[in-house]
Amino acid sequence: MTDYVETMRKILKENGIIVFQDEVLDIDSLRFISVIVQIEEEFGVTIDNKYLGIEYKTLNDYVNLLKDLI
Repeated sequence: MTDYVETMRKILKENGIIVFQDEVLDIDSLRFISVIVQIEEEFGVTIDNKYLGIEYKTLNDYVNLLKDLI
């Protein structure tokens, strides 16, 4: 089974976002799109527009997105 937390940490780190615990992340719109595209490529999924209207503030928010998609 995929370790969603570590996978998301890696994706965020590759986009210049370092995560410590479950802090609120400061992600601008360009980085957000980059993270979304990388999630799609890494997991071979398409993220529906309904997920793009949600504000993802923490690592846990992104992990929950992965769990919904996979």
